[in-house]
Amino acid sequence: MSISTLAPAGNPGLATAAGTAASAAGSGSSAAQIQNQFLTLLVAQMKNQDPMNPMDSSQMTSQLAQISSVQGIQNLNTSITSLLGQIGSLQTLDSTNLVGHTALVAGDGLDFSNGSATGGGYQLPSAVDGGSITIRNASGLVVAQLPLTGTGAGMSLFSWNGTQSDGSQARPGQYTFSVQATSGGQAVSASTLAAGVVQGVQQNANGQPQLNLGSLGVKSLSDVVQMM
Repeated sequence: MSISTLAPAGNPGLATAAGTAASAAGSGSSAAQIQNQFLTLLVAQMKNQDPMNPMDSSQMTSQLAQISSVQGIQNLNTSITSLLGQIGSLQTLDSTNLVGHTALVAGDGLDFSNGSATGGGYQLPSAVDGGSITIRNASGLVVAQLPLTGTGAGMSLFSWNGTQSDGSQARPGQYTFSVQATSGGQAVSASTLAAGVVQGVQQNANGQPQLNLGSLGVKSLSDVVQMM
C-alpha cells in the first residue's frame, strides 16, 4: 500500500518531511515505525503550518486511514503466520499415527530383504491389454519379469517375493522396477510408484510435516499417492 504525502500548500519544507514517511513505507519499515514517523511529522506540520493556508483536513483524514490500514494488515499477517505455525504443529502430531504404515510415492525403488516380499505400484492412464514389470538389480541387470497385476485405468499394486528369472532367490538389497504396458500393440506410458514404510515424522523449514520413508528419503504429505 502506498502512503501519499501530506504537502501543505506554500510549505515545501513540510512536504519534504512528509515524504520521509512515504519513503519509510517503501523501504520495508514495520507498520508501527511508519505510524510513529507519520504521527511525528503530522504534529510538526500542524505546529508549523501557515495559519493563512492550513493543511487540507480531508488529506489528513485520508493519511490516517491509510496508516491504520497498514497497521491492520501487518497485524493480520502476524496472526495468519502464527495460525499456520499452529496448524503445521497439529498436522505433524497427527501424522505420527502414520508411523509403521506403508506410503506410495512417485518412484521406482524396491527394498528387498530375505524372507520378506517387496513391491510397489503403477498408474495407467487407460486400460491396456498386455505388459510386464521388469525388475533390475543395482547394476542395472534384469533379474525378474512379472505380468501386470492390473490392466485397468488407474492404480494397481504388485508384489515380488525375490524369485529371479532363473528360479534363484535374489540377494537382499536395493532394486528398481519399470512398467511396460501395451494396448492394441501400442505402448502405453505408465508411472511407477515406490512403497516405503513410514519410519518417522519431522517438520520442514516452514513447519509442515514430512515423512521419513527410509531408503526412499523424506517426503511431504503432498507427495503421498496412497497410504496402506
